[in-house]
Order: sequence, then C-alpha cells, then structure tokens
Amino acid sequence: MEKPDYGNWVPQKMLLYFLFASIFSYLVTFLFNIRLVVGLLKIASLLFLGFFIYLIYVYWLLGQADKKMQRRFWNLLINQLMWDGRGKALDIGTGSGPVAILLAQKYSISHVKGVDY
Repeated sequence: MEKPDYGNWVPQKMLLYFLFASIFSYLVTFLFNIRLVVGLLKIASLLFLGFFIYLIYVYWLLGQADKKMQRRFWNLLINQLMWDGRGKALDIGTGSGPVAILLAQKYSISHVKGVDY
C-alpha cells in the first residue's frame, strides 16, 4: 500500500517568491545613484534573503525523516482535543487532509469532514 504524501507546510512557491524578491531588490540597487535608496534596497534584499534561508530550513526540517515532525504536530493537536470522539468534527483549512484523516482513524465512530478552498 502506497503511503499518502500530504505535502509540506512551506509551499515551494513561497520559497521562490522570497528568493526572487531578494535577487530583484538587490539588482534594482544598480539602477539608482541615491545612497539612501540603494541602502534601503540592500537592506530589503538582505531581509528577503534571510526569510528565504529561514523558510528553506523549515521546509527541510518538516520534510526530514519521512515527515515525522509534521506527524508529531498533528498527533499533538489531536491529543490536546477535549473530545470523546462522539458526534461530528470539522477541520477548516484542512489542506490535503492529514489531521482530518488521523482524527477519523482515531475516532472511528465519529463523522469527520475537512474543507479547504
């Protein structure tokens, strides 16, 4: 049986946006001769680069070891619920549905729905 891939909490597009913003803001500094503007753009490019490096680290961390860290987050969330498993549960913003699926597996008598746009 093939294991489902629930993805990563850090979208790859977001990584690309911060990398592009960093490179773009740095390259734009060559268009201006005003020191203040150049300085601000270089600071902005460093901030974007910092966010990019941080997100790469988080993306790598959440993808390590068969995504065990993400599963620990999901199980911690489910274990903190003050619910006996009877009735209905709604997971709003479920993404690919891992929390809703784990909740339905833990409480087989419940009715669990996950919704996302």
